[in-house]
Amino acid sequence: MISTFRLLVPGSVLVLALSETALIFASYGISAYIDPERGSKFLLEESGWERIAILAAVILLGMYVRQLYEDLQIRSRILLLQQLILIMGMAFLAEALISYLNLNWALPRAILIPGSALTIASLFVWRILFSLAIRNKVGLRRVLFMGLPSASNELAHYLGGHPEIGFAPIGYLDSDSPAPAGTEIPRLGSPAELERVVDEFRPDWIVIGKRSQLEARQAQDFAELRFGGVQAEDAAGFYEKTLGRVCATQVRPDALIFSDSLTPAPLRLRMQSMYTYAIALLSAPVLLPLLAVVALAFRVALRPPLVRRERRVGLHGAPFTMYWFGLDPEGVIPSRTPRAVRFLQRCGLHGLPQIWNVLRGQMSLVGPQADRPEFAALLNRSIPFYEQRTAVRPGMTGWAQINQIKDKSQVDAVRRLEYDMYYIKNLSFLLDLFVLLRWFRETFLFRSAPEI
Repeated sequence: MISTFRLLVPGSVLVLALSETALIFASYGISAYIDPERGSKFLLEESGWERIAILAAVILLGMYVRQLYEDLQIRSRILLLQQLILIMGMAFLAEALISYLNLNWALPRAILIPGSALTIASLFVWRILFSLAIRNKVGLRRVLFMGLPSASNELAHYLGGHPEIGFAPIGYLDSDSPAPAGTEIPRLGSPAELERVVDEFRPDWIVIGKRSQLEARQAQDFAELRFGGVQAEDAAGFYEKTLGRVCATQVRPDALIFSDSLTPAPLRLRMQSMYTYAIALLSAPVLLPLLAVVALAFRVALRPPLVRRERRVGLHGAPFTMYWFGLDPEGVIPSRTPRAVRFLQRCGLHGLPQIWNVLRGQMSLVGPQADRPEFAALLNRSIPFYEQRTAVRPGMTGWAQINQIKDKSQVDAVRRLEYDMYYIKNLSFLLDLFVLLRWFRETFLFRSAPEI
């Protein structure tokens, strides 16, 4: 995993994106070079590389929208080819729009057509080869677990099913002979046999389940391993890095009492308030007509009241009134609801009146989901650290919401807390922008793209 402006990007995804960018440039560059009329003159004297860069950006954006960087394992070559052709069709539409606007950024047809064919062929072959490399665990870092508490067991299971993350679990060390329930990796010995296991299996990473299991005499062993290139990390840190959420069972009370690691910096909170208000204000010319259309659709299809309101828990537990159109704000859609209204609610447009809450400073565009006071009180008593979610303003969408769509998981208070704590810990403008882009893609653009 590579940390980029507080966003964790799997190394394999970054390598794939960079290599495909190079393939796109190479395909159109070759097409321009072999063109008998233009040749290298087009690339060097007629802004050819700049035009190719615009088209490459459109193609890469199409691949992101079609979710081709989510699961890198190819399950159907026919679907992969269909997806690439569809993306190239989107690129052709973009080129047609550029030509219609009479801009000098479009590629000539003699270069665009053969270059696009070469791009589809090269991306198709490269994707298949890359998928085979991942499936055969080529270049994956080998992970040894020292102790196997529930968090480490969940990590091992996840890494085994997602080799595109870049890690491959090889086994675990534990003093107890019986394996925990649901364990999918072999026991390689006891913690006392660490040196033998390292020499035999050559791990690249050691994940320590519980720091209390480490003995003082092993500190020197881990220092030598680190100098030898073997990384060591506790399960909580590795869990956060890999799954994009804080492990609730690994959070210690002293992390909240003596540390600010799970508390957003005041400066970041003020900055979020400023850019959220600015974005909401600047988007008003677009949102007002959209609000009118959505309000009309709900008004025609449903009985009054058109705009509903309910008390919710906001920043630092302060109550506020949240607004939305029509139906249940939690997303429960009755079977007899008209199709148009069902579509609007599935797209999240029933929550557009919450822009008023954003402008009043009660909510943010991105943040944890706002709870009802009675639910918040119950969950605060039942789940440790649950109240920490109110350290930031609630949002119209959030890190937990988009990840639960991705995981296709049901609403789980503990998992939602884990995602929210990760968001609070890593709050930044870029993370908010990423969440908004993901929300827009999942909501409006190909929400259920086929798995390739």
